Amino acid sequence: GAGTYKESVGNEACSRCPGFSNATATGSDAVESCLCLPGFFGTAETGCEPCPAGTFASGLGSAECLPCPQGFFSPGVAASACFQCLPGTFNDRSGAARCQDCRIDSSAPFHAATACQDCAIGLVAPVTGQANCTPACLALGSWWA
Repeated sequence: GAGTYKESVGNEACSRCPGFSNATATGSDAVESCLCLPGFFGTAETGCEPCPAGTFASGLGSAECLPCPQGFFSPGVAASACFQCLPGTFNDRSGAARCQDCRIDSSAPFHAATACQDCAIGLVAPVTGQANCTPACLALGSWWA
């Protein structure tokens, strides 16, 4: 069955693939047929290792983990994909485990931002991590006369 292999002909039971690996084909006849699961890298013979934070391995049998691209992050180990930075956050480097908040008076209105934009004249972002700048008079709770 899937997830097992058998190195010899006969009635002996099939062997399970080593940890964090799987054989995708029925009738696999060697441990080399076992491939590391998504989120892990290496070979079943040497051991499948989890991808570190900031990296991912999306397919079966990955030889290495790839860094998350700019605008994306991977917070934990064994990621099979990276997450987009949320609006109000950004990531300007690859291989990040988290996104950074936009600073005061800047914003990032879209997902997967690689930078925050300064607020235009008359607009503010009074706290960090803002997706949008707002009119200064509304942010300060006052009204123009």
